[in-house]
Formats: sequence, C-alpha cells, structure tokens
Amino acid sequence: MLSENKQKRLNVLRYGLLVVCAVAFALGTSMVYIGGGRMLPAVLQGILLTVEMAVLCTIIYFLYRAYLEKSERGGR
Repeated sequence: MLSENKQKRLNVLRYGLLVVCAVAFALGTSMVYIGGGRMLPAVLQGILLTVEMAVLCTIIYFLYRAYLEKSERGGR
C-alpha cells in the first residue's frame, strides 16, 4: 500500500493521463476533419489515435506505480 502522499501523486498522474487521452481524441478528430471535411474518417482517426494514446498512458501509469511502490519499500 502506498503512503498518502504517493497515492496523491499517482492520482494526479491518472487525471493527467485521462486529460491527454481526451485531448488526443479532440485533436485527432478535428485535424482530420479540417483537412478532409469528412466526419466518419475523422472520427475513426480520432478513435485510433485515442486508443494508441490510452495504451501508452496505461504503460506509463503502471511503470510509475511500480516505481512508487519500489521507492516505498526502499524507505525513501
């Protein structure tokens, strides 16, 4: 179990990664729509970009959580 301070840091990271995924969808969709003027390909591209970012954010989250847990055991 993480200390309260480290859990707060993990919560901030989780919120930030959620915002990154939302912004990735908005930017991915809007850029393709502005460039091509077609909604369906724009939404599909936005979803694809969001899934890629979600996978990357999930990896970052678990790596950071493992780092915090390791530093917790180390007594830092």
